[in-house]
Formats: sequence, C-alpha cells, structure tokens
Amino acid sequence: MPEDYYRTLELPRSASLRDIKHAYRRLARKYHPDFNPGDQSAEDRMEEVNRAYEVLSDKNKRQEYDRYSRPAPRQTEHERPRPSQTFEDAARRAAELERLSPYEILGVSLAASYRDVRDAFAGFVHTYGEAALTDPAAALAYQTIKDAYNLLSNYERRRRYNAGHDLPEPPLPEDEEDERPLDALDGLGDLAWVIPVAVVVIFVLVGLLALFPPYWLR
Repeated sequence: MPEDYYRTLELPRSASLRDIKHAYRRLARKYHPDFNPGDQSAEDRMEEVNRAYEVLSDKNKRQEYDRYSRPAPRQTEHERPRPSQTFEDAARRAAELERLSPYEILGVSLAASYRDVRDAFAGFVHTYGEAALTDPAAALAYQTIKDAYNLLSNYERRRRYNAGHDLPEPPLPEDEEDERPLDALDGLGDLAWVIPVAVVVIFVLVGLLALFPPYWLR
C-alpha cells in the first residue's frame, strides 16, 4: 500500500500550504534526531515526515500525488460506530494524551520559546479545530492539547510546572511575543466540549425512549 503523506503529517487532504508547514514544524521538533539521540524509531519517523513534506509542500508534486492516490472509502451508515462506541474511543484517546507531559503533547522541547509553543498549538488548531466541532474523539483530544498550550504559553504557570517536576527554569518571555488571548488564536474557545456532552445526552435520550416509548410510538 503506498504511503499516505497526509496521514504522515496528521492532516486532512484539504489542508492548506500553511497547515502543511505548521504540521511539518511541529513534527520536526518532535522527531528530529537532535531531540531524540539514539532513537532509531524517531529517526525513521523523521524520514517519513521529510518525504511527505517534500511532496505536499510543492504544488506540482502534490497535484501529481493527489491524482494517483485516493482516500480510503467512507464508511456507510451501517458500518459507522454507535455514539457510545465513538465516545468510548474518544475517552481512550484523551486518556492516552493525558499521560504525556504538556511538552510531549505539543511536541516542543523544554527550552522552546513562547513563539514556538504558539506555533505548535496553531498547527493543532488547523489539524483538530474543524474536526473538534463534529468528532467527539477530536474534541476531547483538542481540549487536552489546549490545556497544554494554556500551561506552556504563560511564564508563571510554566515556571510552577517545571519546578514541581524538577525541570529547568523556562525561558523568560520576550518583549516582542504576541500576547493575544487563546480564544483569539484558536477561535473555538471551550466549544469543543459541547460535542462529547451532546453525544452522551443523545445516547441517554435514545435509551430512555427505547425503554419508555411515548404513547404515539406504541
């Protein structure tokens, strides 16, 4: 099976060139051999990321790739998982992220500047932002990523976290750093939490209707 360059960069096929550049920078910080000395799996992953970026960042190469590659067929309504299964999968994926440090979640180093942190989060916004509005799994994962950004983008919160985990002092904020609030950056606020909650409510209502159908359905 040919390599899926979009999946390698963790992007949808509709990703813009800006999305591709953000994703590449984020993954490069995560898998670059300089940050993972002696880790062969990270080195192999970096090679995959480089191949994908070389193709998708070039307009002509990307058009050629898109012409001869096709996404996997969409699932039919019958094949799609029930809401309860989707929510369980979302919870499992969110739990996996919660076991990581905020640095690992965003894929940045301990010495990352606040601009690096913001750029890394911006890459996740483009990857998860739209999906978080309709996919419970993406919504829960996005909230965990957003919490990591909230912590690392603020000097005092980051300093307290590092001190509590025996990590070195974070870099001081630079005067030219962008002080925009998070909501201005992601444009989603806490809306992502609405989706998984709505899924649970709908599932409960369907179950109640099945157990106690109203008279007009009997």
